[in-house]
Amino acid sequence: REGKQHAQPALGRTAAESCDRKGTRTKPSFILADEPTGNLDSKTSQDVLGLLKTTSAKFRQTMIMITHNEEIAQMADRIIRIEDGHVITKDGAANA
Repeated sequence: REGKQHAQPALGRTAAESCDRKGTRTKPSFILADEPTGNLDSKTSQDVLGLLKTTSAKFRQTMIMITHNEEIAQMADRIIRIEDGHVITKDGAANA
């Protein structure tokens, strides 16, 4: 449409990076990342994960990431698994 401009990521940034930058302007205490690499190729996935990790460390933020990818889960400091609606520990024993 003539006269209307659509929002585009800043030059040289991916949409994920632009979103991350917007989310960290206010420096929230945590980042909620729901399948952040779900539809990305492996290179872009690694870039996004690196950006999230760097950003959370720089701003001392807790990152809560939901993923079905075991390799990505293994990058976490702590893994909490949910199975059949119940929280379980990494070894499969039910949490009290």
